[in-house]
Amino acid sequence: LKNQRIVVVWVRATRTRDGEQTMSRKRGLGMHPALTLLASKPRGEWPTLSFDGSCDMNGTRHATGRWGWLITEADGTVIRQQSGRVVAELVTNNVAEWVALRNGLLALDHTTPGVTIQGDSMLVIKTLRAYWASKAPALTLLRAECWEILDQLGRPWTASWIPREKNHMADALTR
Repeated sequence: LKNQRIVVVWVRATRTRDGEQTMSRKRGLGMHPALTLLASKPRGEWPTLSFDGSCDMNGTRHATGRWGWLITEADGTVIRQQSGRVVAELVTNNVAEWVALRNGLLALDHTTPGVTIQGDSMLVIKTLRAYWASKAPALTLLRAECWEILDQLGRPWTASWIPREKNHMADALTR
């Protein structure tokens, strides 16, 4: 990923008459292949990857961060979970959130039919779906890594924001 070009993606979201959301994307060099796998709706049999990150003393040189993710079946049964410390030059809450997502994506089984991603970081979800551009270089690199993992997985995926209260299991892993 070090020598890959970073490309800005512009997205326009609209709703059709029946309420279905559609997206049109434009960018100078074409869309990242992972975005072509983005599904409009999750399927019931897909596992759900929930992630969260936290940071004490956010953005200072003494900052410490933690990440956590869990993969659940459709009935809520936890398949796998993991947590750890964030190791980065500058630790922020946003870095911790992206590291949690990246590590959770790396743990996905390549035989899964698709994956539903959910987290309480609006920035991560909107940027992952290419609704928002990524400005910070460290976050842009983490987004590119997540897109590359999703592309290598080669399965459809969805990503949605959930309120912090509904992300309590992933949040508990960061404590």
